[in-house]
Amino acid sequence: MLLPKDGPEYAEARQRFLDRFPSASMSFGLGDFALYRIQVQSARFVAGFGRIFNLKPAAFREAATVA
Repeated sequence: MLLPKDGPEYAEARQRFLDRFPSASMSFGLGDFALYRIQVQSARFVAGFGRIFNLKPAAFREAATVA
């Protein structure tokens, strides 16, 4: 979902993006740059041959915070 620049989530998302990618601050000055919110329904983790796991949103969030 596209986050409108004047919406309530945009400022927080912008700060989180810049915290992770500080050298990308100039991107926000470009006319075609946008932030999107992605809502995970499920994910598939492939750890190698025969090691494939389906992840529910909670497990995906937990795995994402480790990185």
